[in-house]
Amino acid sequence: SPTSAYLAIPDDDTELQALATLSGVAQFWVGISDLATENTFVTVRNQPATFLPWQPPAPDNNGPGEEDCVVAISALVKYNDEKCNTRFAAVCECEP
Repeated sequence: SPTSAYLAIPDDDTELQALATLSGVAQFWVGISDLATENTFVTVRNQPATFLPWQPPAPDNNGPGEEDCVVAISALVKYNDEKCNTRFAAVCECEP
């Protein structure tokens, strides 16, 4: 049977830290955004995002354009909102 891969959705600090270590980069995309409704963060699997360890002042939708996608900051084990067309590494997970 085919598997479905998608941007990783960390469930807790432990998983987020493991993904940060795995990625080996300063920042990487996670599978969360507020593209559909501003300030309502959902996962790429269309579920409410329940683990949102923001690095203040995020989420701030700062700068020109909308910051609707979420990156993890590896060193801080926190999230920031960024413009979705920004280039960052991606860490994916899959389920059978």
